[in-house]
Amino acid sequence: MKYEIYLDSIFTIQFVTDYCVLMLTASLMKLKATRLRIIIAALAGAVGGCLILLPIGIPGNLKYLLLFPLFAVLMTGIAFRVRGMQQYLSMMLCLLASSFILGGIAKWITGLKWIPDITEIRIVALISIYILLQAGIYLYRRQKNGAESIF
Repeated sequence: MKYEIYLDSIFTIQFVTDYCVLMLTASLMKLKATRLRIIIAALAGAVGGCLILLPIGIPGNLKYLLLFPLFAVLMTGIAFRVRGMQQYLSMMLCLLASSFILGGIAKWITGLKWIPDITEIRIVALISIYILLQAGIYLYRRQKNGAESIF
């Protein structure tokens, strides 16, 4: 069976996903990070996502196991200022949790039969999920701090 993979679509979806995941990580951990650093980190992650798909002579699973952690560490190091190994491990766990939640919801939404498999729709779905998760984080923190609900 022969598949056609469009790297521009993969790159775009991966960039948007990485950007949203890094922003969620920053929000969850209350980290200060400039948008430029997060954009550069998301670009590095998108390049890594495309490299995983290229046939470079390494078996697929091994390539994934080698490149995924490498680019996750690279993205975290570029996006955030790390203060010690404990904070770095916390950031990596938060990054993985954010990826799992955002990716899982996005995969479920784009897997629905009535939604066409179009790159633009996937991007809109990712951004919508990201906005809803950020709103949830904001409302949770507001409620936890004792502020009145906005509803």
